[in-house]
Amino acid sequence: MRCPSCHNEVPDGNFCVVCGHELGKDVPERHRFLTAVFGVPSESLLARRRRFAANPREGVLRPSVVTSLFPQLPQSSMIAFRVSLVGGLAVVLALGLAKLFPLGLIAGAVLVPTLAILYFVDVDVYEDQPFRVVAVTLLWGAATGIGYAFLVRTVSPTGARLFAESNGHQLLTRGILLPLLSVALMLAGPLILLPYRRFNDALDGATFGAGSGVAFAGGALIVHAFDTLADGFRPPGQVGPWLVKLADIAIALPVLSMATVGALAGAFWLRYRAPVGDRRALGRLGKPVYAVPLACLLILAGAVIQLELPILLALIVLLALDAVALVWLRAVVHVGLLEEAVEAEAYGPEITCANCGHPTHAHTFCEHCGVALAALPKIRTSAPPVSPVPPPEPAGG
Repeated sequence: MRCPSCHNEVPDGNFCVVCGHELGKDVPERHRFLTAVFGVPSESLLARRRRFAANPREGVLRPSVVTSLFPQLPQSSMIAFRVSLVGGLAVVLALGLAKLFPLGLIAGAVLVPTLAILYFVDVDVYEDQPFRVVAVTLLWGAATGIGYAFLVRTVSPTGARLFAESNGHQLLTRGILLPLLSVALMLAGPLILLPYRRFNDALDGATFGAGSGVAFAGGALIVHAFDTLADGFRPPGQVGPWLVKLADIAIALPVLSMATVGALAGAFWLRYRAPVGDRRALGRLGKPVYAVPLACLLILAGAVIQLELPILLALIVLLALDAVALVWLRAVVHVGLLEEAVEAEAYGPEITCANCGHPTHAHTFCEHCGVALAALPKIRTSAPPVSPVPPPEPAGG
């Protein structure tokens, strides 16, 4: 049959194996917001396809934490990661309710970085160069994050009061200069991999940047958390403000660093490593000249609001910044997965989709569930079938 979206002759199924359009459905309108505000070409797959390539059950512009930060997980692993994230946050908050604030801070600081490490291992993101990839992403991020934390300690006081109240007098250093330095440090490691042709699409850059960003945040937050032990396991302070700060440490801050640096690194890969025809797919968001100021703005805003706003309002604004960064990262990941749609020309042999367990022709998308096959872990391409899941419900976005 002929796909009404890409006009290719494709096998009968729920989805087009070339462009991922749901067969039997009308072609959706372009994302006018992306085209008007960010200059995304109306003919690009980002503007035309409203389903997220890594998870067709969701729209591209939906700021979902797990599917955005860990896009190459199959559906079964997605559930496990969601449970782990929620369960880990519950443990952190339980420690706060028990007034074991330093232990809660340490647990919160390692929550998202630990999930990121498990993700790297689960999807085999290292390919055949594990040492190089780990060294310039996770290890680089953790080492520079720890060093950054010690630098922060030299220019401003630390300890329990740092987490319990903000200090407006440190706006220049903690709100502007140090956050700018942190962006440079988080990005520097992944850029070492930019010249390697093996890592040649935007998804690679986004993965490396996200790994460096979350390891940096984890390293810095762990150092600050251990500083609070100087006041004992039960430092002074009301439970309410501490719980808000624990939520900052466990979710808001690492997600902001991970999503922002992942999207920024993906923009560099899109500009310098992607095929020429794909380099305009993200519009202004995919050009480093725009991406660098946007990333700096997000990180700076996250730092300043912690200094200047009441603690609960600061958390709300931080979560809003997280949503912006996650949508940006999703757009980068989406484009990275769709790059292969243009490159693949012939159908490969029939394979079993590791996401839904149904047979599909090897091309770009699964004809049953619509997931981008490039989003599935490399180590599972020959895995035995899993229990089938139904095709996704229509998604907005």
